[in-house]
Amino acid sequence: MEQIIIKLAEGLGIPLGVIFAGIRASARTLVKAAIEEDASIIGVSCLSGAHRTIAEQILKAKQDLGAPDLKIVMGGIIPKQDVGVLSHLGVDLVVPTGNGTIDDAVRQISALVPSVGSPLSRTA
Repeated sequence: MEQIIIKLAEGLGIPLGVIFAGIRASARTLVKAAIEEDASIIGVSCLSGAHRTIAEQILKAKQDLGAPDLKIVMGGIIPKQDVGVLSHLGVDLVVPTGNGTIDDAVRQISALVPSVGSPLSRTA
């Protein structure tokens, strides 16, 4: 996820950053940090196979903490058959490992926040 954020920041020419809450941060901690930092997107890289449980917890925390506009992006080792499940749960974008390039992910993520436009079509 961090490589994608760096690519977005470079392409947009605006300060974007990564708020690292730790590898075992609770869903509530992630959502609270995003709210406090006025983030638009939470990006979660899941390599453990617990993507569905993690998504459910984050989406519940988002609802409980009153952050309906906060977008959720999940990447990592996610089987193809689970992409639709995560989308149905409410995850805004699922980017499984090996499914396209970093540029593809940048385009998809930037589309979640229309105010930033397309980072790959801007010129310096």
